[in-house]
Amino acid sequence: MTKFLIMACSAYMCYAGAICDFKIKSAQEGLEAFQASPKKDIQKIQKAKEELESLRKNCKDGEILQEVEENIKATKARLDLANHKLKEAYQSQDNHQIFQAKLQYKIAESEYISAKQEQLRFRDLLK
Repeated sequence: MTKFLIMACSAYMCYAGAICDFKIKSAQEGLEAFQASPKKDIQKIQKAKEELESLRKNCKDGEILQEVEENIKATKARLDLANHKLKEAYQSQDNHQIFQAKLQYKIAESEYISAKQEQLRFRDLLK
């Protein structure tokens, strides 16, 4: 009976949450993809193994959500900066500068949307 309680408690402590399960599964799939690749890159495989082990040992849903929030703030700041540079480019009326600013804005917008989608996906996992 005591062994059962110890195992149950340790299993409960090891469970990090739905978000960590998702991240661990994704890391495992990435490792398997590297290992199945015809051109095996030993460094990538080793890095993927280390990342997977790190997730298994240290993953916490709250920390991941906090990282996602920080990523959203950073991508929002880059989007705002790109928008500002785009406005400046339009004022300069330099076609090349406008083109470059539009590209930077589209990249920043895509990164921001991706970060928000990741946040929504993780929130759905918690439900």
